[in-house]
Amino acid sequence: MNDRIDAAASACVAFSQGDFRPVAPEGRTDVRRILDERRIDLVKQNGRLVNQLHALLRELFPGGMEREFDTEDAARQLEAFLLGTTADAMRKNVALDIVGYLRRTRFEIEDITTRIKTELAASGTTPLKIPGVGTVTAARILARTGDPTQFSNEAAFANYSGTAPVEIVSADELGYPHRRSHTGQNAEQRRICLSPAKMAEGKISREAMRCLKRQVAKRLWRTICADTERQRSAALTA
Repeated sequence: MNDRIDAAASACVAFSQGDFRPVAPEGRTDVRRILDERRIDLVKQNGRLVNQLHALLRELFPGGMEREFDTEDAARQLEAFLLGTTADAMRKNVALDIVGYLRRTRFEIEDITTRIKTELAASGTTPLKIPGVGTVTAARILARTGDPTQFSNEAAFANYSGTAPVEIVSADELGYPHRRSHTGQNAEQRRICLSPAKMAEGKISREAMRCLKRQVAKRLWRTICADTERQRSAALTA
């Protein structure tokens, strides 16, 4: 009974202070989130399988194999491997099983990436037009942002995405007046910033990266808001 009272009291306080989020029916944001989470799981699974296969290959082949080995090349070498002991026979069988799991996992990754592309194309969203924003990055940012109108302004979105500067007390001593937030979509926006930087083959200072990510957040905010407004207008006139 106390839990219900506490929950009701918390909800009343949040509502009175404007610190609440309206409950809305599930929609495209939820679809993107489901697809993105599944893809993340598959990519992690792929990494685990690669590590397992690499460990077995080190035990089977003299000198092992390079860390960035080609899976299909490893499969061919395994097929041609001459067995020495019963333990090696088991290693070979397990390694070939892992190769099969890797093939299926990578097929699933490609399949779900295609589904993400289809979802983005169907929604008519435009973050993909921003340089450095790829299919997976766009879907992840949109899934984690949801309805952009939940943020009062662009600065609030930057704070949520982890690109707003955070002042530090020892700024004068360190020479850096701000540090970046470690929350939100910082990693995705860092990838966007690094795309043109890699083409230029130049290094980016910490302060320059912070400014770049702030500009990326600003453009993302404006793009997502414009898309949302356009989609709502289309729904009203339909």
